[in-house]
Amino acid sequence: MKKILILLAGFVGAFVTISLFELGNYFMFPFPEGFNMADKQALIEFSKTLPAIVFVNVLIGWIVGAVVSTVIILKLARKYAVANAQNLAYVSAGVLTLMGVLNNFIMMPGVHPTWFHFGLPLFFIATYLSLRYINKYF
Repeated sequence: MKKILILLAGFVGAFVTISLFELGNYFMFPFPEGFNMADKQALIEFSKTLPAIVFVNVLIGWIVGAVVSTVIILKLARKYAVANAQNLAYVSAGVLTLMGVLNNFIMMPGVHPTWFHFGLPLFFIATYLSLRYINKYF
């Protein structure tokens, strides 16, 4: 039960972090008046008008979300003496974030530019580096 609650806390941390990054995009580049989010074709057309910085911001948000999730999971797993805390943090934070990203790609095909898909390995790299940093300094 502890592991499930720890994973849930990591998921919530990643979700909030990613949402804050994406919220900034909505303020900088709001949808047109009367825009229908359910219309996938309109969403694809709108996304083609957005500058690359919007997608870079989303990618950074996803990476920071993976790091936040890693930190939360590792800290809580250590605090509550969960076996293999480091492995739990590394695998779950990367997988949780990747599942969210893949869900985004599936639910909104054609919205993200092609170069954006190459950022997927960055989640695992960011998770690994944050884990190394935490183990070294905390």
